[in-house]
Amino acid sequence: RQLATSVLEAHHRIKNNLQTVSDLLILQLLEEPKDVMPKDALKASIERINTIAMVHEFLSKDAHIQTINVKDVLNRLVPMVASANVNPSQDINVSINAIDISLPSKEVTSLALIANELVSNAMKHAFKNRDKGLIVVELKAADNNIYLRVNDDGIGLPDGFDINVNGRVGLEVSRTLAERDLSGALNLVSDAGTTVEVIFPKI
Repeated sequence: RQLATSVLEAHHRIKNNLQTVSDLLILQLLEEPKDVMPKDALKASIERINTIAMVHEFLSKDAHIQTINVKDVLNRLVPMVASANVNPSQDINVSINAIDISLPSKEVTSLALIANELVSNAMKHAFKNRDKGLIVVELKAADNNIYLRVNDDGIGLPDGFDINVNGRVGLEVSRTLAERDLSGALNLVSDAGTTVEVIFPKI
């Protein structure tokens, strides 16, 4: 009976993950600007699928596991995303400052996808015409909320930037996941760089 339950839970997770992949592809199809090269769009989709697969790998280590330590996921994911989007002519340092906190697999998957989008965006857009830069990924908890922040010391957002008008797919994906899957919110601050913060309630 316990084995049957574990198998059912695994099937349910896989079904949810496949639905998430489908939702992300649809969102990309609807929101991606026409000036984005198909190769870049495909690369972004592959990175999202790899992120989901990585979280699933944490689960596969133990058939009975119900939660995952987010810090462990970020410590593995963030360097992977940074490496996949590195510009060889730039020296971009990435720092992770995360507390130990475990969450259910669905929430961890959404949070990992958000981190993937935000770090990828920072690597691609924050340091144009810069030789070096710093990205800091933070995870903390306070006042019954969990905070994921991705901060860079890059060029910042353009004056009058509006995520509803100017935001690319990465930000829209992050906001959708934060609101739909985490019952949270995404906030943007541009001051000597850019800070994107996702805040959501502890479960």
